[in-house]
Amino acid sequence: MVGDNIKKIRLQRNMSQSELAEAVHVKRQTVSSWEVNRTEPNMGIIELLAGALRCRKSDLIGEDAAATRDTSKLSFTEDQLIRAFRMADPARQKIILELLGIEKR
Repeated sequence: MVGDNIKKIRLQRNMSQSELAEAVHVKRQTVSSWEVNRTEPNMGIIELLAGALRCRKSDLIGEDAAATRDTSKLSFTEDQLIRAFRMADPARQKIILELLGIEKR
């Protein structure tokens, strides 16, 4: 999961949760929440995390998630939209689905 990857890479970089939080402009408690997989950062924060941790976004998202998704038929923009939707909180996902006229299954 994303939180496990954040924690693993943060520890490899010898960073504290407070240092990482400061680097991406969030509270230490937010980093803690990610690392225990209570919440997930959005794609904008993933980009900041990748920069702060000196890694690729895919390192944070996870090899398994990237490998199991067949994006060969999607454009770059379509892939980014799907990633952003998946990282959005459930309330935002619901709004997007309503705007698109799609019922959640």
